[in-house]
Amino acid sequence: MEMPKIYRFISALGIIKMVPAFVYKIYNPILSYLFGINSDEDKKLLKDFIKLTNAKFIKWALSTILKWYNQYTPNEIVHIHGDKDKLFPVRSIKNAFIIKNGGHFMILNKSDEISSKLKEILEN
Repeated sequence: MEMPKIYRFISALGIIKMVPAFVYKIYNPILSYLFGINSDEDKKLLKDFIKLTNAKFIKWALSTILKWYNQYTPNEIVHIHGDKDKLFPVRSIKNAFIIKNGGHFMILNKSDEISSKLKEILEN
């Protein structure tokens, strides 16, 4: 199972539903830590994302992620994962191509490495 057990516990408690939607629009520095953000540029991008994204959507997305349970993974799936992802730790991930120092935000701050890995995969 790739999802940390604490997420199942949070889902079972219904915490996401209890928190008012507007709370999901508030930036907290711990988010930068959880997303693996180190630069001021990426921190600003995360703040803008939070500011511009509908609070109800954020709440729905979190609730949906916490309830997700995949029992089947097709062989053709390519999983690229960062070794510094704090939201979905790499120790729980199986059969993935690992991006060194990649966090949860790596699609933006490690895009060159991800593109290179995808190109390598597609050429083989």
